[in-house]
Amino acid sequence: DIRDELSRIIYEEIFPERNVRYKGNKQKYKINQKLDGVLFNSRPEEISINVISPLNENTGNIETLKRQSMGLYELLIILEPDDRLLKDLRLYIQTDNYCRHNSGTMENNNFQRIIRENMDRNNNRKNNIKERVKQLISNSTMLVDGREQGRQGRDFSERIKEGIQTLILFAYRNLRMLEGYIYDESKVIEVLNNQTLNFETIHAEASSQVRTYLKDRKTTGLRITVKEIVEHFSKIPFGWGEFDTLFILICLYRKNKIEFYADSNILENSEI
Repeated sequence: DIRDELSRIIYEEIFPERNVRYKGNKQKYKINQKLDGVLFNSRPEEISINVISPLNENTGNIETLKRQSMGLYELLIILEPDDRLLKDLRLYIQTDNYCRHNSGTMENNNFQRIIRENMDRNNNRKNNIKERVKQLISNSTMLVDGREQGRQGRDFSERIKEGIQTLILFAYRNLRMLEGYIYDESKVIEVLNNQTLNFETIHAEASSQVRTYLKDRKTTGLRITVKEIVEHFSKIPFGWGEFDTLFILICLYRKNKIEFYADSNILENSEI
């Protein structure tokens, strides 16, 4: 199948990355790999790369694809129509299947030599296909939420990575609440033990989001675990890392807005 082969070329050989680091907080985000809207070899994540190939019914119809991309958490990469690419892919698949089926099945030396020569030519054909796809990506129209991204003609990999940066900030719009701050375990421990910080001024907006979530959950009558809180704020529209959320929780704890329990016992600083 041409679409399957093109998916393998793009997502196994050209751009195999499924975890992309966001420059703003150095955190990695998992990303779906799609071709014409069909998920390739990965379990569903919240954000996606979606390459629109020359096989797509809307190939060349940029305005329609812009409208369709609005509100989606996808980097849409629209390749130009290219009949030669599709022809070469079809020939590559046919030749590859023939050579695999007939390699070693006959002892005739001339026949095996012809098979090897065909395989060599087919490998060159595949390399040419890969270079053509890279060029198509470089010259593609890239969209996030219907808005075009980056300048055409630049390195294909850099264009994809820059597009993903925009996609992450679009999907996880509440990352802006923590913009410029990168937290790790040492910073969480530091804020837990610091006696001089003005906790009222630290990430007031993010703290308000966490408090609202905790109040909503409290109405259910069920206790909530730290793991559940971290998981909630890792998702759209937040995208916060584990230590980002822990930092906010510790700030709320130091402001006496929340308490931590273990086996119905309130935890002290040294026990958290």
